[in-house]
Amino acid sequence: MSLRPLTLALIAVTCGAAQPDRTVLVLGAHAGDAERLGNPGVEPFRARGYRIVNTALAGSGLNLAVDLTVATRRSQAQAEVARFIAANNPEIVITHSIGEANVVNHGAADLVYRAWQDARRKDGARLGQLWFRVPEDRGGMMSEAAFRRFFEPARQGDYFVVADAQAPAEAPAVLQPGPAPTYPSPGRRPLVMAIGTHADDVEWAFGGTFGKLIEQGWKGVYVVAINNTAGNRLDVLHPNQPKPEDFLNVQHVQGPFAADALETIQIRQEESRRAAAVYGATPEFLNLHETWFWLGRQEVYFYDPRWNAYDPPGTGVITSAAAGSKGLDQAVVLMKRYQPDVVLAMMLAAGNPEHGETGDVAYRAFVRAAREGAHVGQLWMGIVDPPRYLERVRIAPDISVDVTSQVDRVLTALEQHVSQGQRRADNQARLDRSRIGGRYYEHFMLLVDRKASK
Repeated sequence: MSLRPLTLALIAVTCGAAQPDRTVLVLGAHAGDAERLGNPGVEPFRARGYRIVNTALAGSGLNLAVDLTVATRRSQAQAEVARFIAANNPEIVITHSIGEANVVNHGAADLVYRAWQDARRKDGARLGQLWFRVPEDRGGMMSEAAFRRFFEPARQGDYFVVADAQAPAEAPAVLQPGPAPTYPSPGRRPLVMAIGTHADDVEWAFGGTFGKLIEQGWKGVYVVAINNTAGNRLDVLHPNQPKPEDFLNVQHVQGPFAADALETIQIRQEESRRAAAVYGATPEFLNLHETWFWLGRQEVYFYDPRWNAYDPPGTGVITSAAAGSKGLDQAVVLMKRYQPDVVLAMMLAAGNPEHGETGDVAYRAFVRAAREGAHVGQLWMGIVDPPRYLERVRIAPDISVDVTSQVDRVLTALEQHVSQGQRRADNQARLDRSRIGGRYYEHFMLLVDRKASK
């Protein structure tokens, strides 16, 4: 094992940054995990007199009263972990890895990463590096060579060094086009399935590629993962001089306020159907729970005691759905029914955890459907922006699609999401950020290629 414990100190002196304490903090999901994660990596530090702190996030130690699979949507839990990290000012923090087969471990790694970043921004914080333990299992997204290879340059022995407060990584470079795609040849009319999180995420993440393939003769299936119980801000339709008829509610009451959950579900689902029609695609809905909903002008989050009392409709909370849910089962059913040649999915390491966990649901459904006999082809994960979530992990596209011819179609589809206050000029400006040399591109990681493995 090639651990380099002196690297951090050399960088800190060079940068003139405040020194962290001689502490290694190991954060495991449950009791006993921290000892396993740190063994044997902490021993060189222990021999040099470092303080080793082994702590469990749940069940003992910090004893967070929260399901770790949904912890990234619990601001109080994240703040508590951030405070604990900042109080120890550790030179090294060790935790699980994202992309593990065990969704609890993945959730713990995601929580620790985000809390570590919060702690880093606190006044007086003196942090060093954050390490993910390289997973030993052969399941989960990290078992896929296409995903794991981006982490390998950040590897130090048994760990991925994913962040360093003493030597911040350079800002991500502007994405450059990768190779054009090579499509599978199914021997029939091919089918593309796009799986977005919220009602307009298909358009923003890969709407141009989706439209281009359909224009070339592919069948299209437009999938919305969550049931959109929030996010319908009616007050933004005409914010300057709103009139009662500008608001999509039965009472025509003038806001500002958000629509109730059931009203929002209906409105955004209808908007999605209209957007799918712009593409000539078939709409499908997994109806996973969003992590909160509006009721009586109140925000009710999934951890609120009222959540179970109100029993909002849905097939499982999106951020924990990959661990097993009716929504995941439904995604498997869709894979088997349509047997897509290309699946377009959200990126696991996305800054928005709901986006990332939708990608995990798509991946697990794809793999399970294939294992159970479905003839599926390739799984592409969209790289919407230069990734900033894992700062020392550089993700470059395997595939880039020139979607210049589809810009007008994407803008038209976005206009169907009326409740989002879509304005064509604003949307055009946002799309312009993906323009390179006068052309518009969408970028992807080719995560799984079942056709190539046969």
